[in-house]
Amino acid sequence: MDLLVDLDSSAAAAAAPAWVEAGDYELNVAGVCGAPTLRPSPGLERCLTLDLGGKNPSPSEIRLGVHLHAFYLTEADHIIGLLQQALPPFDLLITTDTEAKQHGLGEILARYSSPRWQQRFEIRVIPNWGRNVIPLLRDGVPFLDNCQLVLHLHTKRTIHKTFGPDWLNDLLAGLIGDADRVGALIQAFSADPGLGLVMPIPSELIRPYLNWGANFGTASCLVQALWPGRTLSVQAPLVFPPGMMFWARPAALAPLVGALAVLEPLPPEPLLIDGTPLHALERLTAHACEVAGLRWALAGASNRHLDPDEDGARAVQQTVSVWDPQPEAYLEGVSALGILHRQLQHNLEERERQLQAILDHRDSLELSLTERDRGLAERDAALADCWQQLQQAGQEHQRQLQAILDHRDSLELSLTERDRGLAERDAALADCRQQLQQTEEEQRQRLQAILDHQHCLEMSLVERERGLAQRETALAEGWRELLSNQNAQQEQMRAILAEWKELKVQLAERERCLADQGVELSECRQELLLNQETQGQQLLTILEQGRMLAASLEDCRASVRDLEAE
Repeated sequence: MDLLVDLDSSAAAAAAPAWVEAGDYELNVAGVCGAPTLRPSPGLERCLTLDLGGKNPSPSEIRLGVHLHAFYLTEADHIIGLLQQALPPFDLLITTDTEAKQHGLGEILARYSSPRWQQRFEIRVIPNWGRNVIPLLRDGVPFLDNCQLVLHLHTKRTIHKTFGPDWLNDLLAGLIGDADRVGALIQAFSADPGLGLVMPIPSELIRPYLNWGANFGTASCLVQALWPGRTLSVQAPLVFPPGMMFWARPAALAPLVGALAVLEPLPPEPLLIDGTPLHALERLTAHACEVAGLRWALAGASNRHLDPDEDGARAVQQTVSVWDPQPEAYLEGVSALGILHRQLQHNLEERERQLQAILDHRDSLELSLTERDRGLAERDAALADCWQQLQQAGQEHQRQLQAILDHRDSLELSLTERDRGLAERDAALADCRQQLQQTEEEQRQRLQAILDHQHCLEMSLVERERGLAQRETALAEGWRELLSNQNAQQEQMRAILAEWKELKVQLAERERCLADQGVELSECRQELLLNQETQGQQLLTILEQGRMLAASLEDCRASVRDLEAE
């Protein structure tokens, strides 16, 4: 069962301690309601802790019983494993709230081939009323009545706190631990018949929550109904099993069984985290042990051996009772609480002054922010005007851009037309180039014919020289007559050879001219891309030169014919 009570706030918990010292006690002031609660100090708790150290205890014939209220199967599996490892044979009662969980618990227990619960054993389905307290009193105590010692456990989660798993591990370590620890606890009960209840010493995780909280009034009513003649005092120390897990003799729990009739009807689920009759009954566990004439003790998280120097301190254990008021300690704690209250009041006043300074600063900031807001509003208006002007300028720029785009479109059309004209001009130039190539080919053929004719002339000249030689031989007699004419003929021959050489030079010159004209035609082709009229004139010039060359060739042919005629 959960006993934790949330504090007012984390800020309040950080601002003030959860308790004030009062000698061997401490006054817990962390409750959200009710009077401060007197608690044993950590030093006094160490004196109230069982000595579980020393030699290993001898086996005991005491009969054990275990009651496990299994609401969560995961935690139940872990606890059953600890019981199997640490406890000697025992009776076992497991209570749960659904048949599905009963079946799951059966599967968990079936995994153990040699279980320690070979004696009396039962898994019982009960209504989900009263958390683990009512199942213990209504089912656990009657079922384990023939046992001399009972261990009460439950699957505690504390889902509204982050330290729930750590707290459960601390409780199990304090109550079970290992086989040596369990043997020492059993031996302590066997050696002391007056020991009726052993509770785990509170861990530091939950010390701020060990108080009456909203449960003192309900607990007082339960005390009057269960144990007439006894009175619950707020000045008496509060000691109870945190988390409601403990070792106990059945006789120590018997005074609580009468609460079953007092608490009817039970509060329904979901329960509050504090302030219910179940929370009040939980805080009366040690009171019931003392009502039964037995005493209670604490068990630490580890085996503890009492030092000889602590023998005197152990006598305190016999004088601490949850029924006996401790007015001096309580008043000392209240006095310390008053001092703490005055300190807190002083701190609060200082905080109020700081808060007032902050508020004044906030007011000045609000004024400055108001001025800034006014300036920002004026700036927003100026920005709005500027934005409007920018929009107008943008519209003007848009119109200019549209005009530029229209001009670009017209330029693209003109460029398209120009490209078309250039394409036609390129086609015309290609035709002209083809014609020039044809003309060049024809001129090359004509020059070849001239060269062939020149070769023929040379051959004919050789034949003529041969004929002349024959004539000289045949006409030896007419040598004298021809001698006078021979010089003239030689002169004529020299003139003919000179003309022939000159013709040959002219032909070579014409070939060079034709080559130069080819180069000029190549350059003209590039120049035609830039200036068509100039290229046309050059073409006319080339054609005129071609006609002149043809005329020159014709003159050459006439000269050759004349030479042949001679």
